[in-house]
Amino acid sequence: AGDNKHLRHGQQPEGVSMIQGQPTLQPFWAAGFSFARGHFVVNVPYDQYLPMIFQGEEISIGLRAFTYGYDFYAPQVGVVYHIYAAKDSTGK
Repeated sequence: AGDNKHLRHGQQPEGVSMIQGQPTLQPFWAAGFSFARGHFVVNVPYDQYLPMIFQGEEISIGLRAFTYGYDFYAPQVGVVYHIYAAKDSTGK
């Protein structure tokens, strides 16, 4: 765990990237940074039996998309992020 208790997976782009000049294959799907053609949401829709899910939607969609044949990529450098916790870690 890092100083801010973030999940560390030890994969690119956390370390020095060995792949240069192209997106990197990633094991996770991120709802807040996902771009795809329209067939993605047709082939891998949000689960209608999990209404209003927030914690777990990315795992659910990521697993189903991977088994459907989709791959996930990330830019070589970080371009966007968000922090859920307040500075005093009492709220989200």
